[in-house]
Amino acid sequence: MVSKKYRLPAGGVLLILLGLGFWAANWYDAKPQSIHQVACPNLRQACQFVIGNETYVIRADQAISTNKPFQVLLSAKAERVRGRWEMTGMAMGPNEYRFQSADSLNWQARMALPLCTEARHDWLLVLEIDQSTVQIKTSSKIN
Repeated sequence: MVSKKYRLPAGGVLLILLGLGFWAANWYDAKPQSIHQVACPNLRQACQFVIGNETYVIRADQAISTNKPFQVLLSAKAERVRGRWEMTGMAMGPNEYRFQSADSLNWQARMALPLCTEARHDWLLVLEIDQSTVQIKTSSKIN
């Protein structure tokens, strides 16, 4: 029998173990994300990609550059959209953006490119759309 002195800590440990068990069960049952790669050399022009039976269209409201922020517009049926900028072989630091939508069909995010110390222009816009990941290869304009 557990003495009164150890009853509360033992109960807390039991709750932690139950929580970890629940987390582990959900982690193993999670659906794997699908990953899609898209080439879109000029994000200012609309680019299309397909996930499942849905066609998505993405574009920027202006040429993307490191000089000023820009709006990224996505036409897509989704519950949640997030985006971040990456560059092959270079750590860009945290720069996650949450897209906003009033109707779950037209999404937008005000973005800015992270600073690149090597003056490169090859970018990867990584979108998390619900359970899918989309990697869009694009480039910024030369300043």
